Amino acid sequence: MHEWGTGAARGCKFFEANSTPTLIFAPGSTRVVGDRINRRLVRLSNGINAAATGIGKPLAFLSEAGLWIIGLLAAAALVATLFAVLLYMTGRGIARHARWARIAAIMLATVFLLVSLVALTSLRHDIAPLAGLPIALFLYTIWALGWGYG
Repeated sequence: MHEWGTGAARGCKFFEANSTPTLIFAPGSTRVVGDRINRRLVRLSNGINAAATGIGKPLAFLSEAGLWIIGLLAAAALVATLFAVLLYMTGRGIARHARWARIAAIMLATVFLLVSLVALTSLRHDIAPLAGLPIALFLYTIWALGWGYG
């Protein structure tokens, strides 16, 4: 079995003869290096391989974690951009007194009202009245857009 070496043994050929690894320089050469040097090269190669594997595994994990974080940030940026476009279009529509914009704004305020109500259930009792401010704001927004806006 023949394999080309890497690193310190670049350009050399490894093969096993009688289960004793031997190193021959350059294909076709008859110069044989002794077992002592060969064993040193094998140990050095194994040590470099182990070190590279030991460093590579944590770096591969960090790379995968970074890819997940970048993917989540990209998804969040897309959602934020779509939300900003929705707000912009709704504001432009309300300025032109368009019925669809009022309906979209009422639906958006209703979603925020529901989120505020869910947040109210998870707050401590001493700070729960603070959740009443956004709830009152969203109720007023729904009233103003639906009945009070004219």
